[in-house]
Parts: sequence; structure tokens; C-alpha cells
Amino acid sequence: PVDIDTISEVIRLVRSMAPRKRSRSKTSSVRDNKQKTAETPLSPEQEIENNAIEDNDDSVMKFSQLEPEPSQSLPEAKRTERTKCQELNPDQLEKAVKTLSRLIFFKATAGEFFERRKVIAEIESDLGEFFTKNKKSLTNGIFELAQERLDAVFGFQIKAVPPNMIESLPARYKDRYYVTNPISDEIGTHAKRLHGMTDAGCKEKGLLMAVLAFAFCKGSPRSHDSGAGMRWISDEALYRLLNSVDDNISEDPPIQKSFSTKRNPSTKEVDTLMDKFVHTDYLVREKIQDAPNSSAGDGSALMYAMGPRSALEIGRKQLIYFCAEILDEQPDPTMLAEIDVPEEE
Repeated sequence: PVDIDTISEVIRLVRSMAPRKRSRSKTSSVRDNKQKTAETPLSPEQEIENNAIEDNDDSVMKFSQLEPEPSQSLPEAKRTERTKCQELNPDQLEKAVKTLSRLIFFKATAGEFFERRKVIAEIESDLGEFFTKNKKSLTNGIFELAQERLDAVFGFQIKAVPPNMIESLPARYKDRYYVTNPISDEIGTHAKRLHGMTDAGCKEKGLLMAVLAFAFCKGSPRSHDSGAGMRWISDEALYRLLNSVDDNISEDPPIQKSFSTKRNPSTKEVDTLMDKFVHTDYLVREKIQDAPNSSAGDGSALMYAMGPRSALEIGRKQLIYFCAEILDEQPDPTMLAEIDVPEEE
């Protein structure tokens, strides 16, 4: 099948802008070592040295790293709720915290969000009658201890939907939480070790960044949204923009499932990844009626916007700087000013 080449255009642009500072030095030695690997395998010490040199290679363009959107405040246990937790047998309390933190961790490593009410319900049967009878007074305390455990052991943090988005999203998002990795990683070493750098993974992330950039920079806010920062783009406009970057991708969105057999492999792969981004809350997708210029028979259209997970992991400001650096331009001051407007009380 034909691979998605969306990220290839980004890579070509980045390479064309990257300063050429390579000389016959350590970097050249890395290349020579790699060429000789088939004949003489590198020792573990050589492999570590080569990785360190590549990670700090000044000839590779590095994008700005900016803070993503802040989370809403998480539910905080009251003093009486913490006291109630201490009334549990130590083994019971440890079992409750361990069971909840493990469940949240497994959901996070699977790329899933979680709903607090549902994860508490999932562990309830494992925690005994005392927990069931006192669930209301124990939930906040145990949830708080599970957060602390994830942070202390793995450095992971639990985040809620950003406050600037919550009023613009359907009610189903109100109890959703996301596990994020806040470790500073300016040159990407930590991310490469944690997530790997497979070709498919890079292309998936490249497509996501392209879609988010188009949605935020080319989209428009809806008049009835009370929250700031939500910009929406129609599926038709989005696919046209993707086609302008990579003509292997059809400029027409998948309107009906019956059309799927007529779509080329690259477009089918994009369709599948778009569904994945929606499922994991990197994107929000909503269907609207009476859409202007809709090609659907019922006059409807699908609209896309940045999802809460993207806001918490990437953020609007990062997208603006990403686009500016790709285009070798200065960030748009108007869009930056829009982001910096303080939330109304």
C-alpha cells in the first residue's frame, strides 16, 4: 500500500531550511560507523555515543517547545475525605490506590482517556463492602492518592479538559481525564526513547500536526461557543488542504461508506487515522445540519476542531510557532494575542 506522505513535505521543508554545519568530525564518524555496522556490529558503548551525538547534532532543525494549555483544577479531597481514607485498613487502602493507579496507567499506555466515575466503578468490586458503603466519601481521597502515586513512580500527571474548551464541548467531555508526561524534552531524546521513532509513528504524528495546524489556523470560531480558542474547519476544506500538501490524498472527504472502495490506499489510511484521532480525543468531530456549500445529500457537514488531548499535550501556541517555523516566518501576533487574552471570571 502507498504510505501517507504528508510528513514528507514537512521534512523536505525543514531540510531546506536547516543550516548545513556538518564537518568531518564526530557526526561523520557516526555515519561511517553505521555503514560498517553490517560488517562489524557496534558495541553498546559506541551505540550510546552515536545516539548522544545525533541527539545534539546542531545541523538538525529543532522546533520551539512551548507550554500547552492548562488543565482545569482536579477534584481535591476535603480533610474529612482524607480522614475517611485513613480509617481503611492499611492493606485495603494500599489495594485501592494500587488498583486505581494501575487501571489509569494501563488506559494511558493504551492511548485512552478515562472517566473518573467509570474507573471508580470498575475497581469497586475489588475493594470490598466498606468501600461500597462509603464510596462517596472515599472517592476523592483515593483518586488524589492515585494521582500522587502515578506522579511519584512514573512522573505522569492527570489533567482535565482545559477551561477555555469545556463550555464549547458536549457534556460527555466533562468527566474525561488524560494522563500526560510533563518532562521537559527540548531535543526529543526522552520522547524517542519512550515512544520509538518508527516510520509509521512519525507519519501519524506528522499528519496529526498538519491537521491540527489546518484546523486551528484555517478554521473559524462558532458564534454560539462560549469558550475561547475552539476553531472549526469543515471536512471538505480540511481534505482540500491535505490534498494541496500531498496529492496522493483525495481532496474529497469520505461522505458515505459506500464510497470507501473508490478511495486510494493513502486516502483510506488518512480516513482511518482521522477516526483514531477523534477516538483518542486529539480531534473533536461534530456533524452540523444546513451547512453552506455542503455536497452531502442531506445538507450536513462534519466539522473538526482541536481536541482536549491535543490542547493538553501540544497547545495552540505550539501550533502557531510550528507553522511559522515551517514557513520560515514570524508567528502571527494577532493569533498569539487571541491566545493570551485572560479568561473571564
